[in-house]
Amino acid sequence: MTLPSLLIIGAMKAGTTTVFRDVELHPGVFFPLDKEPGNLLTNDVLTDAGRRAYERIYARARADQIGADASTTYSKRPTFEGVAKRARAVLGPETAIVYMVREPIARIISQHHHELSAGDFRQDRPEEASIDQCVRTHEHLAAYSRYAWQIEPWRDAFGKDRVRIVRFEDYVRNRAAEATAIWQLAGLDPKPELIDDAKSFNRSDTKRVARGRWKHVVNNPAYRKVVRPLLPRSIKERVRDTVLPKALPKAAPPTPETVDALIAQLTPDVERLGRLMGLPGPAWDLEEVRRTHHERYQQYSSQDADQHPPA
Repeated sequence: MTLPSLLIIGAMKAGTTTVFRDVELHPGVFFPLDKEPGNLLTNDVLTDAGRRAYERIYARARADQIGADASTTYSKRPTFEGVAKRARAVLGPETAIVYMVREPIARIISQHHHELSAGDFRQDRPEEASIDQCVRTHEHLAAYSRYAWQIEPWRDAFGKDRVRIVRFEDYVRNRAAEATAIWQLAGLDPKPELIDDAKSFNRSDTKRVARGRWKHVVNNPAYRKVVRPLLPRSIKERVRDTVLPKALPKAAPPTPETVDALIAQLTPDVERLGRLMGLPGPAWDLEEVRRTHHERYQQYSSQDADQHPPA
């Protein structure tokens, strides 16, 4: 039976859906109908029954196809630990690992918007739902942007040559070249002509988000393990676009004080990530990141003042 030999484990809101949709265009790649299968999250996959359940979602793969799994939950420490060791035990040491990363403050803002739209934060208490408060009370928001820390178990388990770290900003600048590198890492002949740079996927401002009773439906174990994997993507997308509400309008951006605090917290990790990627310096110019987000806050504040002038 087929099991994945390619894992896309990128950080949440770092372009993994775009990579997933690009990479699956290759006829030699088989993804399950369901993105984010998450089979490696628990020790169940180490049992005979758990392994068979993982194999079943690849039952339709042809003999000339490799299996692939795109699950951002695989790189969500400390929410889920031990995933890399389980992957090594179940899939073997030659598995190709692709880890997507994104400018860390922008990723945190996007995750906050996603979770706010999903009802994970108290919308009836704006002071508790603001990003300034949430990054202080919900540690996972910053933890998921600690990319070097997230990727270390994977490099320990598979070695640096089997783990490709890809910045989202680099990927969108040259999707065909980046997809080619991923296919080659997975042992496939590249087909860059299949990539359509004009297509974008999973944008936060247009995405439909499950909340309320729909959130209970889509998170129901029976739906996720039995129904969802069997539904063709076209049907799932049609139902999603018909019944699920749109994401909320974007919330206020983080204040300069919040941005500065996050940068101070994440600087050691950004510097270490640069070293892991073989770069001459940090993975991002954090002073440029600081200026960008300070300016965005000032623009937001100016617009808000124009819309609500003092009496």
